[in-house]
Amino acid sequence: MEGDEMEVTKKPNRTIRRPKLEDPKPRRFVPKPCSACAAIRPEGKSYSSVTGTINGKDDILRYCRCGFCGHQWTEHEKRPAVS
Repeated sequence: MEGDEMEVTKKPNRTIRRPKLEDPKPRRFVPKPCSACAAIRPEGKSYSSVTGTINGKDDILRYCRCGFCGHQWTEHEKRPAVS
């Protein structure tokens, strides 16, 4: 098991052993599929991508673009609460 690995830190006159933790993985934002070309693009395909992000104090504004038809839109998201 991966959780059984131990991290050993050696300092003068003592050795500290603690379980080795995995690095946190950031969440990846996935934009919604483009609604402008839904009838003409291949079924089940999404060509949407994020072209820019503005981080506000309480919210996040993402600029998105469709790689199939070129349509651009924004997606607004409230910033998650920090616990």
